[in-house]
Amino acid sequence: MLDELAGHVVVLRGQLAVTGQLSVRFVRPVPVERPLLGRASLVRREGHRWFIEAQIVLASSGAQLAAAEAVLVARDADHFARHERWLAEQEGSA
Repeated sequence: MLDELAGHVVVLRGQLAVTGQLSVRFVRPVPVERPLLGRASLVRREGHRWFIEAQIVLASSGAQLAAAEAVLVARDADHFARHERWLAEQEGSA
């Protein structure tokens, strides 16, 4: 969930990217059957790298449950096409 939140920060700004690093800190146990909110924000950009912070909080109180620091790396659409071709080759060689 935190990776998806971080990715949306980039996508909503019209850029494609892949996760280069993701560091998660669990503050409290994350309940399964409770409403949660996810938040993410851009901290800074350095060239192709996007530095993002994300968190999961309880919807009822806003208490933080988990936090993440992510570095996403901008990529063009061809990157994803190359990956699909590579993956197909790997599956064909098994």
